[in-house]
Amino acid sequence: MRADLLAGIVQSTNRQVAAAMASARLYYNYLRLSPSYAAGCIHRLRKKGRKLNAHGQRVLACVDKYGDIHKTSFDDWVRGPGRSRAAVPSVMPELMTAKSLKVGHQSDLFIRFPNGANAMSQLEFLAWVTAMVPSVAREYGCIRLTPVMQKNLWRDVYLAYLLKNYPEAELWRLGAEAMLVDKKWLGLSEQLNPDR
Repeated sequence: MRADLLAGIVQSTNRQVAAAMASARLYYNYLRLSPSYAAGCIHRLRKKGRKLNAHGQRVLACVDKYGDIHKTSFDDWVRGPGRSRAAVPSVMPELMTAKSLKVGHQSDLFIRFPNGANAMSQLEFLAWVTAMVPSVAREYGCIRLTPVMQKNLWRDVYLAYLLKNYPEAELWRLGAEAMLVDKKWLGLSEQLNPDR
C-alpha cells in the first residue's frame, strides 16, 4: 500500500514536471515571437530615456524579469531567468490562514490540496493537521483527538473535497458519499424520489 502511494506520487510529480516544462517552452516561444517583447529588448539595449506608456512599462518589466530571450537558448533560460516558469507545485497539502487569503474569520484555517488530491495517507494527514493547527488543547493538555473525532474530522475534510469537485451535485448525495447521512434516511429518500 505504501509503495503504491509513493509510486503514485512519483508518477504525479513526473507528469507535473513534464507539464511545467511544456508550459515554460510555450511561454519561451511566445516571448520569442512577441513583437512588443522584441521592441522592449531593443529599448533596453539602447538605454534611451524615452517615456513609455503603461503597456511599454509592463513589457520592460517582463524583459527585466526574463532577460533577452533572443540571445538565450531554452535550456539556459529555464535554468536562469525562466526557472519560475518551470516551477513544479508541491504535491503536499498546504495550511493557509484567513489572514493570508483575506477571507473568513481571522481564526479560520484552510487546507489547500494541489491538483485536488491528497498525497498523504489518512493517518499521516490527521497527524499533520494535529501538528500544524494551533489549539487550546496543546496549551492546556486536556483535550486529545479521539478516534471518533478523527473519523468526524476526516468526514468533514472529505465533504469539503466533494463540495469543491462536484458543485452541481445535490447536497444530500454528497453527504451520503461522505457518510454524514444515515443510511435509513437514504432508503426512504430513494422511495420518495424513484426517478433519481
